[in-house]
Amino acid sequence: MFQNYGAGIQACYRGPRLYDTPETKEAVKAYLYIIRVYYTGLKGSAQIREQEGTAQTHPMDCNENVELTVTIPANGYTWYVVK
Repeated sequence: MFQNYGAGIQACYRGPRLYDTPETKEAVKAYLYIIRVYYTGLKGSAQIREQEGTAQTHPMDCNENVELTVTIPANGYTWYVVK
């Protein structure tokens, strides 16, 4: 499950739901709490936009991570672009 999240893949065997029990929800929240952008080569901040929306600047912490609140509607999907 966590390998799929890290790769940005939704596991089809679970259907469109990200989690199905309170325990799974807590595990997902703990794993997805921080957006890891250290591998992008960016320093200090990142421009992040949802789908084709307007990019917003997000500061990076000392480990080059970005905190981002993500909301996905029921039976929906979304994507983010990091620059």
